[in-house]
Amino acid sequence: MVMVKRNFFLAISTVVLLVFTTVYPVVILVHGTIAPHKHAVKSKVEWWLPGGEFFENLSQQAYVRGHVVVPFTWSGIPRVADMEQGGIILARIIASYAVNEPVIVVAHSHGGNVFMKALQELHHSFRKQIPALSAITVEKCIEQVLASYNVQRQHSVTSALSLLPAPQPSGFDLLPTARAGILLDAWKENSTFTLQAKKRQFLVDEVYLLGTPINEKNFYPQTELVGQLFNIYSEGDAVQPAGFILAYGTLSDRKFNQRAKIANIELFVREKDKKKLAVVGHSALHSPIVGEWLFHCSEYVNAMKSGWHGAGIDARLALDWEKGPIYCG
Repeated sequence: MVMVKRNFFLAISTVVLLVFTTVYPVVILVHGTIAPHKHAVKSKVEWWLPGGEFFENLSQQAYVRGHVVVPFTWSGIPRVADMEQGGIILARIIASYAVNEPVIVVAHSHGGNVFMKALQELHHSFRKQIPALSAITVEKCIEQVLASYNVQRQHSVTSALSLLPAPQPSGFDLLPTARAGILLDAWKENSTFTLQAKKRQFLVDEVYLLGTPINEKNFYPQTELVGQLFNIYSEGDAVQPAGFILAYGTLSDRKFNQRAKIANIELFVREKDKKKLAVVGHSALHSPIVGEWLFHCSEYVNAMKSGWHGAGIDARLALDWEKGPIYCG
């Protein structure tokens, strides 16, 4: 009798855990170059990990929206092979989320190119899964594949990822464990949270790239798979243009070519105790003020330029530590 009660309790607990860990949008935070190695030799918590200032500020904003932020890491070595390897792992993670769990990605520097490789991997996998892709819309293709993943996921997370090639062990991710505890704690503290059963229309609903070196020839943005992409850059960033010099011998671009769903946003910042807005460097694109206002940037651009998704947009935006986002045209 005791065993029956115990099994019943475990079954109910499992159902509750699954419910409260699959209905909220997840924000996957991807670091850029060398981050894991710096973390190994410094006592300070890295910006992209729990306890880091950017992570905590972004998490507070995400919490208000019912989102949860989880970090993903790759080798951090700025080689194309390492970005491709990280992309394969990230693709498997993105595909493992349930259909009713929107996915948002925030990536700094070459972490954005890890994400680009993940999109390429997913796009290629979809074409293999549904050969008659030309006969249906990409959105329909995504819906079918996500549905198949979700059905498999009820039985085995491993089998749900079988369409993608198995990656070699590299880095780590905190996704399976972090979101469960965080979301259950949030639900206990705030009973006003409501279940969000909205289906994903895209593999990734929103993307925020921060100072990512742009090379469309080799890291093409598969915009069919995303809802909207905000490419945030600064003319004061000296690292971004040099991102692919060693790999390809050429400078990188700051912006994508104008196309649907992509907003290229030039960023200016006025930090605390500063009198004027200014361009910022590479590391400042993951400063605490950016984490605090990042989601507001997309809301502000969407409000100021409704309907931009059809052709894309180039815009300028300022973050003032007191006033928040200021649209500059």
